[in-house]
Amino acid sequence: MKLVDKFSVWFVVITSLVLMGGGLIVFRSVQHEIDQEAIRRIKSNLDNIAQQLKEGKKPETLASDHVEIKEKLTGPPRSST
Repeated sequence: MKLVDKFSVWFVVITSLVLMGGGLIVFRSVQHEIDQEAIRRIKSNLDNIAQQLKEGKKPETLASDHVEIKEKLTGPPRSST
């Protein structure tokens, strides 16, 4: 095998490993940013709804496809026996 061929094979192998590693890092960072943005959006929606409820709006008037408002029970849990 000629020296040029050896260098070419090593170049292709090292380049492939670097590109796969870089691709994995970019994929994970983009995935993390998408998750963080979704969390920020959900928190913002919940904060807006909480503010509207504090202002006295009834839960029935808050129209949203993504949020379901249920009354929270404040008493001790019931036993099923």
